Amino acid sequence: MTSYQRTALITGATGAIGKAIALEIARLPEYRLVLLCRDRHRAAAAASEISSSSGNEFVSYELVDLSSKTSIRALAHRLKDPVHVLVNNAAATSRRRRETSDGIELQFASNVLGYFWMISAFTNQLRAAAPSRVVNVASYWAGDLDLDDLEFRRRLTNLPRERTIQTVFERMEEVLESLAD
Repeated sequence: MTSYQRTALITGATGAIGKAIALEIARLPEYRLVLLCRDRHRAAAAASEISSSSGNEFVSYELVDLSSKTSIRALAHRLKDPVHVLVNNAAATSRRRRETSDGIELQFASNVLGYFWMISAFTNQLRAAAPSRVVNVASYWAGDLDLDDLEFRRRLTNLPRERTIQTVFERMEEVLESLAD
């Protein structure tokens, strides 16, 4: 491989789902892949693993805090190339309510606002690569968003541990029952 024609960005590529998506994109010879990560050591390990498994020498990483609009804007300022594919896959989960330095609940900032901020910050790069694609990945747990509690002041992680476990099992039972129907 000597060159690439397309650029793909992916968040959350150090986790299982993100790494699988990243590996499949990296196997496409026309793609340069940039992993967008918050932890340098995990990012370097994932980039190395994906590059060697795919044979794609154009796998790199950039550090970014997806719960920070400022960090995302700085990333978009650094990455000026057209972006053909943006995969928003990263997610933060916390056992307790935590806030970002901007005073926004961490999980909401990362998992909801972060996706919006990424699309907004990379709009020019996505337009330059038209037709480009944005893929937002979410799990079942994201489907339980309470629009009256966007800052998660009453969410499960703020309940006592016993109640949290009980509620998780109740939800798992609901899912299994719905699959049986």
